[in-house]
Amino acid sequence: MISAALLLAMPLVGTPLLAASLHEDGGEPSSPTSTRVEVRGRMPRAVTSFGAEVLHGHVYVLGGYFGIPHQYDWTGQSGDFLRMSLADGTWELLPSPGRMQSVTLETHGGRLYRIGGMIAKNDPGEDEDLVSSDAFARFDPLERSWTALPPLPAPRSSHESTVIGDHLYVVAGWILGGKDAQGPPQWHDTMLRLDLSNPDAAWESIEMPFQRRALGVTSVGETLVVIGGITSEGKLSSSLDVYDTATGLWSEGPDFPQGGFGLACQGRDGAVYASAGDGGVYSWAPGAESWESITSWAFPRFFHQLVSPSAGELLAVGGVARGGRIAHLETLNLAEPGPRSRTTRWELPFPGEAISLEGAFLRDNLLCLFGEGGAWRLDVGEFHWSAMDALPTSGAVTTAYDGTGRLGFAFGTATTGGDVQAAPASFEYDFKYDAWDPFRVHRP
Repeated sequence: MISAALLLAMPLVGTPLLAASLHEDGGEPSSPTSTRVEVRGRMPRAVTSFGAEVLHGHVYVLGGYFGIPHQYDWTGQSGDFLRMSLADGTWELLPSPGRMQSVTLETHGGRLYRIGGMIAKNDPGEDEDLVSSDAFARFDPLERSWTALPPLPAPRSSHESTVIGDHLYVVAGWILGGKDAQGPPQWHDTMLRLDLSNPDAAWESIEMPFQRRALGVTSVGETLVVIGGITSEGKLSSSLDVYDTATGLWSEGPDFPQGGFGLACQGRDGAVYASAGDGGVYSWAPGAESWESITSWAFPRFFHQLVSPSAGELLAVGGVARGGRIAHLETLNLAEPGPRSRTTRWELPFPGEAISLEGAFLRDNLLCLFGEGGAWRLDVGEFHWSAMDALPTSGAVTTAYDGTGRLGFAFGTATTGGDVQAAPASFEYDFKYDAWDPFRVHRP
């Protein structure tokens, strides 16, 4: 079978650089060199707004959304509860608690806890009927079963959570009441705390000096850290808020260097590590006056999760970028000095006939190959091929983009029956509508 071989050169910033060729061989992904950042396997299905945690040598992933962004319905919500073995990268399907997104996962005492989330009740094309959940449940990996626990005092979604010692903290978010709700969503101005070591413990409510959602929450020692999100006034936030669990006092730290909407963060070895849509990975230690730039993911992403499989290691899971959702998992070795680049090689089946390649585009995570024999698009984030509109003429071309990235251009010399035309052939490609048209001058 014809396969496409992809070489991914991982720079420290920006989108991946790709080279592609066609040949007859098959094979497994190979990683010939080592570096701080490494692509480490892929999810069975790329999702956003999901829960993730690490426990006993496995990465657990619960729920998420894989449908059309901002057009929510129940068919695009994942009901999958999965775990990946860190030893061999294999995925296993576990008992599902149902379709949901915006749920959080935490671990304590060898078990997993799921908190809140959002459930879409509407069919595709119907008015959205989105409801926040007050569900709280525990999963026992040995028994492979869920146990319902006393629910949250009020539903929460677009929130985050963390565990400090024996206490679970559930931070921020809002309440979506569905299509019959009276008025706009209610924003939480409190966080919740529960003693997981006490079966009779009740939820405690702690006031917060902010109202935000789609934020990052983690902990360093006894310190709870809240980063970014979007405010109840609709403003994107890069704020860093710190809660001292010993004194019960809030304080502020330095703003996150980039936009913090859909940010993911993880506390590890006395510091906080965070990344957002620009792809950069940054660190901050409590008391420091600024954030430090560490490196960048090969696949920039947000609405993802960061987990820590071991000391000195971070794993980026899921998420989305302008080019689409990201199925690739990336690991960052914090102990290895950097920066350095690496090359990772994959081989995957090619659905068409061999192409005499005449031109190519790489726009975000979308690789377009066209020439004599057809035209195809590869979503590099999910490794999904789709046919694209063929270039109207044949002949070698030079490619370029407009300033917005919406249009691609092919400039070259067309051929007819093997004869080279005297006039150049120039076309523009609309990525949104998958269509070639003769080139025309676009004026502001």
